[in-house]
Amino acid sequence: MARFRDMSTRARRILSATGWIVALNFVAFFVVAAYLGGDALNGHIENGHYYVCWRGGCHEVSNTIWNYSWWHAISTYAGILILAAEIGYFIRKGDIVLDFTSRT
Repeated sequence: MARFRDMSTRARRILSATGWIVALNFVAFFVVAAYLGGDALNGHIENGHYYVCWRGGCHEVSNTIWNYSWWHAISTYAGILILAAEIGYFIRKGDIVLDFTSRT
């Protein structure tokens, strides 16, 4: 498995800021989903009724709450993808140097 051998100050600052934002958004998503009893990505719409689902149980919510939950879930996954893209960019530009030597 590759490890970061070296990282520029620029990469460290940007990845640190993005990482905190993504982590806080993920925690907020988890807390809200737990409070609502689920999220819209696992939920569904049926006959004009909106349901959020989690762990096999579903709860009916308003259209507004369902849309909020859907967009929050999308932003959570998008944040993770953006963080991965930033890492890839910094590796490509040489701001992050990988170490592939095995350590046992």
